[in-house]
Amino acid sequence: MSAPNSLTYAERETYRREVLNIPSPLDEWLLSNERSPRIAFLKVYLMLGDVEAEYVTCRVDMEHDLIAGIETYRLYIVAKPSPRSLHSPERQLSPRAMLAFFAGGKDDIAAPPWTQWTKTTSIFQQPVGTFATLFARMATWPLNLAQRNLSARMIMWSRIFVIFNETDIGAAIADSAANLRFGYPGEASPASREHPHAQAQAAPASPTCPNVPNRTNETGDVGRLSASGNVTRTARKYFAV
Repeated sequence: MSAPNSLTYAERETYRREVLNIPSPLDEWLLSNERSPRIAFLKVYLMLGDVEAEYVTCRVDMEHDLIAGIETYRLYIVAKPSPRSLHSPERQLSPRAMLAFFAGGKDDIAAPPWTQWTKTTSIFQQPVGTFATLFARMATWPLNLAQRNLSARMIMWSRIFVIFNETDIGAAIADSAANLRFGYPGEASPASREHPHAQAQAAPASPTCPNVPNRTNETGDVGRLSASGNVTRTARKYFAV
């Protein structure tokens, strides 16, 4: 989706911000971590006892492909505990989760800022407890629910570091799975449903995204699992003490 030639730069940016909600919370999170990749400055703010042990190193990779003549961008994240962590860093590498997906050119009006990266990798630190909680939330995103067993593995990894409310996470997974089943982008704004490429960023498996292959059946019938209640039961299984 390209901006009309009649739009000035200021009008284009206003449209992106007010209609497409760009930058999104994810975009702002990535930018903030790019500016401050180390957490040493949080030692006093968060009263961290050993700042060199209480963090994970996050690696975010952007992949750009051409599928059936259509440009696609994918953003992945993986995290590893500090070498000084009480948990074995070598054994506790997180599953590789998907942060975002976009179908279209990087100059499209709906293209997220990360499609413009000149370097395809970003590395930064996050407080271990904070990130583990965020990673569990990521497990409820349709992008990760669409990959067989990925959400369960993400939750298992997060539980190494923090304890969650199983009811809240289970309900979020079931709700996101239902959204994926009916082609809704989950956390995407209502405005994004009016713009196919913006919707594709949040829901690559959505049958309502034109020109984007429907991968739901290839990676697991999430809709069927949600309808049967198996998604919620899976979450409860891994939250069990």
